[in-house]
Amino acid sequence: HSTVGVSSNGYLSFGNNLGTYINVDLPNTADPNDIIAPFWDDLWVALFKASAGQVYYQTIGTAPNRKFIVQYNNVDFCCINDNGKLYFEAIFSEANQSLVFQYKDMLSVNPGRGSGNGATIGVENRSGNLGGKFSFNQLNAISNGLAILQIIPDTDGDGLPDYVEIAYGTDPNDP
Repeated sequence: HSTVGVSSNGYLSFGNNLGTYINVDLPNTADPNDIIAPFWDDLWVALFKASAGQVYYQTIGTAPNRKFIVQYNNVDFCCINDNGKLYFEAIFSEANQSLVFQYKDMLSVNPGRGSGNGATIGVENRSGNLGGKFSFNQLNAISNGLAILQIIPDTDGDGLPDYVEIAYGTDPNDP
């Protein structure tokens, strides 16, 4: 993939659907599919509160050692006005084909919900029939300082991660 969309609701999508705020269990063939979900929940970023939450993204390094980072800062749960305090990020590493979810502060304001009791955490392919789930609406799944490492293998050594080959049903590098 060369582009990714970032949802204010705590997930990234290689597809078109970025507005889904009701999280579902993974895998699930309903939209959105082709997603990376570090903390998919009904979140507010900046629109409705005085202390504006923000989402940042950045690519650092040079090929073949780049990292792409999407960071959620001071976001809040929708419709509660807890005044923010959720800080988490997803880091894609080119060098070792890994994905890391990191959680800095999730429990300051609403510990039950911040620990994952309303969130989906995981990844899913384009058709929604394959995915890797860390948790779904699970109390105490997340804690401050937690990091979740997922290695994205390239079992045939062609430089294309297996999840891409699975998502598209074929390896475009094979004859």
